[in-house]
Amino acid sequence: MRFTYYCGQRPLDGFTIKRGIGKGAFGEVYLALSDGGKEVALKFVKDNTQAELRGVAHCLNLKHPNLVWLYDLRVDSLGNHWVVMEYVSGESLSTLIGRHPTGLPLPQVRSLFLDTARAVAYLHDRGVVHRDLKPGNVLVEYGVAKVGDHGLAKTIGGSQGHAQTRAVGTVYYMAPEISSGNYNRQIDVYSVGVILYEMLTGMVPFDGQSPGEIMMKHLTNSADLQKLPAEWRTIVGKALAKDTKDRYASMEELIIAVEAIGQAPASFPSGEMARGNSATSVVQDTDTSRRGKEGSLHSPIGPVGSFVSVQSWIELSGSLVGAALFAGLVTLLLVPLGGTFLFTLFFVTLVASWAVLLPSKWWRDDTPELWTRRVVMLGLGGLVGGMACWVDGRSNGPMTDIAAYLCYYALVFASLPWWEMTHPRREQRFAVWPVVLGGLVGGGVLVLLRPAHPYGPVLAVGIVVLTVIIVQLVSPYEPPRPRSTARAPIRYV
Repeated sequence: MRFTYYCGQRPLDGFTIKRGIGKGAFGEVYLALSDGGKEVALKFVKDNTQAELRGVAHCLNLKHPNLVWLYDLRVDSLGNHWVVMEYVSGESLSTLIGRHPTGLPLPQVRSLFLDTARAVAYLHDRGVVHRDLKPGNVLVEYGVAKVGDHGLAKTIGGSQGHAQTRAVGTVYYMAPEISSGNYNRQIDVYSVGVILYEMLTGMVPFDGQSPGEIMMKHLTNSADLQKLPAEWRTIVGKALAKDTKDRYASMEELIIAVEAIGQAPASFPSGEMARGNSATSVVQDTDTSRRGKEGSLHSPIGPVGSFVSVQSWIELSGSLVGAALFAGLVTLLLVPLGGTFLFTLFFVTLVASWAVLLPSKWWRDDTPELWTRRVVMLGLGGLVGGMACWVDGRSNGPMTDIAAYLCYYALVFASLPWWEMTHPRREQRFAVWPVVLGGLVGGGVLVLLRPAHPYGPVLAVGIVVLTVIIVQLVSPYEPPRPRSTARAPIRYV
């Protein structure tokens, strides 16, 4: 994903860009640092019609615990408009749903949905219709849902024929009456009804090959309520009613109905919900993260932070043990070949695998810039090289040998995209291309260093290739949610 601005640039006075975290129809979102040291999200509004800018200005003073806060609307030296927003370090509801293809746990559904609905009700009370509610615009941080993108909403009572209706909603979550151009705040009720259906089942009620087909289903088809738990069918069915007279008249009515279903804990401090990633932006205009596919105002406190830490360490421990088992298994299979290289192969492969797996948790929590990752892996590679030199008994040998060990692993570690191989939402658990790339990089660095390097080419490249294989196999993997059709970030005009 290419962005207009990069790390270190200051397009807006008072803020330094750290990285791009989201991109969509209305512009680009960046994580930035204020001169005072506060992390914020900056939205570069490219398609800045006056109606949209008025919408942002109208929402600047709206404050609710379940809304992404808008701090300011600024103009840079080039006349570009920027929205300064709260930076939310969690993930989108879309990503969370993507990891639960059959639906979220029911208490979690209730809690997150009520957070979302209360935020929308607050907007309605202040005369604002969101118009683009979808899981990609709902962020989850430490078990609390926050609604974003409300700065591009529409004021209730404005002309329905206004040009601002050109981008009303995303077609999967669009109320039937939008096609007529005559709508009110009940379109948000319908949209959250679709979100509720998706949270419960893992899929949207209406899908299709084109925007027109999906919109026609919204107009004519009835959602399959039999897929829902019995106690939710009436609520979802009423929220998705085609006729606004049969639908909940307000968000408050829908909230009351959902609150009547059992009791939900205040939050769900799950490790998976507290994780952030570069694909998780503060406000997402597109749903490209749906395949499950970015300093926060809220820090983990009490049991939340502890729970997340324990979950992460349990997961990491399993990966480390798995790496040891795989390295040991390969070594045992090669025992018939004999030779002193076997212990070197086992030990260095194990240390290298652990050096990749340990920072993988850090990449997931708040992925730093590419150059930072490269520098970190360069240092870790040097440590692996030092351990390899020691286990081979060459730590007291010629400096050329020691330097060769350090340089070989440092360069290999800095060159390979380890974070892509270990990311839980990679396209597949094991891919061949990283293995091939590892072999090519290992061989290339070896050629660069020879004749200084004491390793034979087979052992040197073999350790790199085996490390690439192991880290892919033992790293957590969350398969993408199956879809009947390929989702494109469609916006209905």
